[in-house]
Amino acid sequence: MKTSNRLISLYLLIGFITSLCLSALYMKGGENLFSYSFIFCFPFLYCLAFNGQNALRLIITSMLASLLVSLPFIGIQWQIPEQVNLQLLSFFVLFPIFFYAVHCFHAVIHQDNSLKLKYTDLFSIVWNSLPMILIAAVFSAAGQGLLSLTAVMFKSIEIYFLYDVIYTPYYFFLSNITLFFVGLAIAELNREVVYNIRFIIFRAVFYLLPCLALMTILYFVLYWIQFLTAKSLSFYPVGILLELTAAGILLINGWFQDGQQPLEYPVLIKKLLDVYRVVLFFISLMLAYEVCRLIDIFPNLLLSLAALILFSFAYAITVFMKEQQGRKKMADFNIYISLLFLLVFFIINNPFYPIHYDQKPILNPKEFIKNNIIDVQVDDAVNISPQENP
Repeated sequence: MKTSNRLISLYLLIGFITSLCLSALYMKGGENLFSYSFIFCFPFLYCLAFNGQNALRLIITSMLASLLVSLPFIGIQWQIPEQVNLQLLSFFVLFPIFFYAVHCFHAVIHQDNSLKLKYTDLFSIVWNSLPMILIAAVFSAAGQGLLSLTAVMFKSIEIYFLYDVIYTPYYFFLSNITLFFVGLAIAELNREVVYNIRFIIFRAVFYLLPCLALMTILYFVLYWIQFLTAKSLSFYPVGILLELTAAGILLINGWFQDGQQPLEYPVLIKKLLDVYRVVLFFISLMLAYEVCRLIDIFPNLLLSLAALILFSFAYAITVFMKEQQGRKKMADFNIYISLLFLLVFFIINNPFYPIHYDQKPILNPKEFIKNNIIDVQVDDAVNISPQENP
């Protein structure tokens, strides 16, 4: 009980200090997203990797990791610009993946106390952190909902103070972030619940993967029959191909797990999955072709397509290896491709020597971004860099 109270108190203090810093920055009119990102990512990375050991080293490494994560935000302002180029938009889409990957490598290095990466530990952190963040988010939302209900209750009897305080930006930082960090502590103290959630996810993957494999193979065959007979398609299949590729890579990782678990499928389904892993590689190539056919490639999009192709190619070539060798190679490929993604993403979006290029008008942009979500104007070629407002 003492340990649990101590951990909750620590996370509560961290969340409260973080929320105060963010509120103070907002009150002073801070507009650069670098400051907001660094202030939040530093304690977030610290709490996600916390295990009660090497506290000083964890503080230093968390600070360095948060600095690395936040550097691409230098020069990006808080205000939403009237025009948003696709390079900048894609940066915000890919950033959560970048942050999560940095966290996983940071946490495994800290917890293993070694720079030698063990895939079993890395896999555990990848799939444990997601339920922890989900639990923290649910706790924060529930707590905020309870506070809002209390404010409305008091307002109904003409006591407006709490209602006026709750619906301010400063209170938003204070309540949501503090509650979120308390939720992280609750998740950390209930690891068995996290493991149970992860087990449920893996069992769902076990049954969903053969269904996805069968549907993908059928779609692949029928797509080419339609393409060869009709010579063209009446719609752009980019969305379908993207969903099939991303879902396939995710479910294959959930099925493969850490490479130490036996692959429990019957022989016939194993053969189906072997065919599927090869087909998935061709699906990723089809996706890249369709995207390149519709729009001009920009750096972050090229990185995303390359990552999907590399992952699917790695899973395809393991089909032609012995099972034990294939497991080891798949684990190695996951680590190498993830590290390569982190490196290239930072190089592309670094604020010091950004990659400049001319963005040409895209074809039919309304099919990609709805006007009621964001207004993208591409009448003229624009010189883009992540730290510049378009």
